[in-house]
Amino acid sequence: AFRHADGSNQLGDLHAGAYSDYTGYLPVNTVDQIVDPNRWQPLRFSNGAGGFVVPGYIGAHWGEVTPFALSSGGALRPVGPARFPSREYERQLRETIHLNARLDDRGKVIAEYWADGPRSEQPPGHWTQFAEFVSARDAHTFSDDVKLFFTLGNALMDAGIAVWEGKRWFDSERPITAIRFLKAGELIEAYVPGVGRTAVKGEDWLPYQPATFITPPFAEYPSGHSGFSAAAAEILQRFTGSDRFGHSTIF
Repeated sequence: AFRHADGSNQLGDLHAGAYSDYTGYLPVNTVDQIVDPNRWQPLRFSNGAGGFVVPGYIGAHWGEVTPFALSSGGALRPVGPARFPSREYERQLRETIHLNARLDDRGKVIAEYWADGPRSEQPPGHWTQFAEFVSARDAHTFSDDVKLFFTLGNALMDAGIAVWEGKRWFDSERPITAIRFLKAGELIEAYVPGVGRTAVKGEDWLPYQPATFITPPFAEYPSGHSGFSAAAAEILQRFTGSDRFGHSTIF
């Protein structure tokens, strides 16, 4: 009952559609025009059937959700990201281009394993699966699992609220927007599936992601994957008293 009115819009009573944005967020940039290279830009995605879709910003209101343990969604807001035209901004772009162009099989599999995109368990669910392994490994009782999953679930929820508050606050561009903006008109190295390392136009650069989900449709900074993972890893470490994990995945 409490969570029905926690600011998540679960019931669709703050705006039509369950969990939809009620804050009126509008992007500064359009699909075809970058007005401010430091702000988020909506992008065209393949719909997998020969056409295109333009997803809206996911979770623009999520920083307004009432946390479990934090005093507010903005309680842990970090310092801001590197901004154009700073040297650090350009350094991060060069590093991203370099990492993408030199993807090997191991790097590609790591990217695929951690992608956690649509129709997957997504990052919070991924860490819940790790907790299921810990439960089985350590022969948990029902009482153990109630404590572990209650604590883990609420830490993941608060991490999501804190991260999405920061995303909305900074409204930062994703690497695809930054690289296409800064490197437009230049040839840069990139990894192209089925081709390998090759030269592409800066304005055509793509990350190593499916064409139907080339980059998540929300601001880049701070990182959701990093926030969820840091929170969950801390809970598992404190609950078990050890950083020992013992699980692996083979592709």
